[in-house]
Amino acid sequence: MTDINTQINKTNFLLTVDAILKKNKKLVLVKRKWKPEKGKWALPGGIIKINETAEDALKREVKEETGYECKPEKLIGVFDDPERDPRGRAISICFKCKAKQKITDKTTETTSVKAFEEKKLPELAFDHEKMIKKWKNSKNTDSNKK
Repeated sequence: MTDINTQINKTNFLLTVDAILKKNKKLVLVKRKWKPEKGKWALPGGIIKINETAEDALKREVKEETGYECKPEKLIGVFDDPERDPRGRAISICFKCKAKQKITDKTTETTSVKAFEEKKLPELAFDHEKMIKKWKNSKNTDSNKK
């Protein structure tokens, strides 16, 4: 049997976060500055650092990419398709968040930040359309419970 330390050293994947960021009833998206998917719109997000919780990483990434502080409100799901990112294995934890105060207009990780109406979204990078669809389905489920 393989010990846990050997298994950890052989594990080669990234754990990431993505934010469905709402501001004034619109979704805040970022235009990617880097490959892959350079120039496409995406949910704000990125890699969880070794010393961070998922929610801390989410807040940091949203601030770095959009300039907004955010409040995570709901876990949407874990997206773990082995082919979801062409750079390699990446597992994403997606949260629905509320945009709070805008801290800065300067971002170094994106070329543009824009709020879109839910029904008028552009083509999205990676599997972000699936994330939004799951969030929309969860909204419908939540409203049916009321």
